[in-house]
Amino acid sequence: IVMFDHKYKRLIKEEDVRVKFGVDPSRVVDVQALAGDTADGIPGVPGIGLKRGAELIQRFGDLESLIENIDKVERVSTRKSLEENIEMHVYLKCLQY
Repeated sequence: IVMFDHKYKRLIKEEDVRVKFGVDPSRVVDVQALAGDTADGIPGVPGIGLKRGAELIQRFGDLESLIENIDKVERVSTRKSLEENIEMHVYLKCLQY
């Protein structure tokens, strides 16, 4: 699958997505559910941007596994922010499908 990045006027391939987001294309929606997307008005989990979101998804595989293993998130501030905000982001992820 290839898509066109209208901002930079270039084609984006799967490897480009992996480089930009740090995850496979199928997991970008999980990262964005955590990091948010200001262009689309989707708030992120406070303290989690694209980099940390990608790290979490790389480690846990997907958003659902992250939620199931939230107690295994070492960074206390990240774990607390996830616990306090995750329900809204699971809902927002569902809307993106």
